[in-house]
Amino acid sequence: MLMNSSDWLHLAGTPWSLRLANGSGGRPALEVYAAGSLIDVMVPSSRASQLLHGACRAVVGRQPRAMAWGCLPTPRGELPHVEFIHGRIRRRAQPVAAESVVGWFWLAEVEGRFSQVTATSQGRSETCRIPAADAC
Repeated sequence: MLMNSSDWLHLAGTPWSLRLANGSGGRPALEVYAAGSLIDVMVPSSRASQLLHGACRAVVGRQPRAMAWGCLPTPRGELPHVEFIHGRIRRRAQPVAAESVVGWFWLAEVEGRFSQVTATSQGRSETCRIPAADAC
């Protein structure tokens, strides 16, 4: 899924890429890009960081895709359980395995049309809507 190119991580076949950077206090930072435009920056903090920091969706080659990202509860900690949700009346959730990004962050990506995503870790659960890539 992720292709490494120095400090850049590219999600093959998608408009999304990630860039590793230095945050304040020497902490790592992760920048999230959609089609070359910066859409989010994460820096883990000593306070509780957002487990689910953001999400985005796009149509790539006529295939709808969605992506979500966030901070791990602890460095090199357990990856969250991630579910992408679609349907308003008959809601269905599709579990997706999250990937660790440099031990501080996580990323999950899936094919399909989804409107929400939920991440759960250590008894804590967060949900957010998934905006279209041009609205991220």
